[in-house]
Amino acid sequence: MIWATRIISLLALAASLSLSGAIELDVWVPRICYPNEYTVWQAGVRHNVTWDISDKPTNVTNYNGTIRLVTNGRINLGSALASGFNLTAARVEIIVPRVKDGEYQLVLMGDSGNYSPKFKIVN
Repeated sequence: MIWATRIISLLALAASLSLSGAIELDVWVPRICYPNEYTVWQAGVRHNVTWDISDKPTNVTNYNGTIRLVTNGRINLGSALASGFNLTAARVEIIVPRVKDGEYQLVLMGDSGNYSPKFKIVN
């Protein structure tokens, strides 16, 4: 019984110490600037995806970005168009995937997900 009381006391002390030193992290949802609703991309061509970093909070939860293609509102969980880049770079180059002609979106993921406006990809 004495050991149980001591263990509980130590756990409570450890929890209070770790909480007192915690840094509050902010969720950041950078707005995708390009592609936009006027964009038509040719499949197989290199393009930059750009996003606005002007509202970046002080303590970002996750700086590592991933960009995926969205088809009919569904995120393509296959290979990413780009990954492992720093969100504060405000841009990353991708190769437009070879897909059916149509309307698509991109999702920029880091500590959240932000969708681009719909744009067109043609072959």
